[in-house]
Amino acid sequence: STGAFSTGSFTGDVSIADKIVHTGDTNTAIRFSDADTVAIETAGSERFRFASAGQLGIAGANYGTAGQVLTSGGASGAASWAAVASSGPLFDDFLFR
Repeated sequence: STGAFSTGSFTGDVSIADKIVHTGDTNTAIRFSDADTVAIETAGSERFRFASAGQLGIAGANYGTAGQVLTSGGASGAASWAAVASSGPLFDDFLFR
């Protein structure tokens, strides 16, 4: 069948060529943009990417490396990768809370 449905159940695979888009908010999507890659877009821009080798990318293919953590930019800022020092507030917050 084709057309609009309000609910559905699937017993097999569901194939999607490119993305899942929210009705009424068409610049927000879950995309399957590359092989073995899932991306999340808001406001028409890629925000997070889960790549084929297990990397987590922010704002596209900006991947963190060993020894980094994902930090918040606050209410109006973007998330970013930050190095974790062997001591200090960031290190203490993650290990001792």
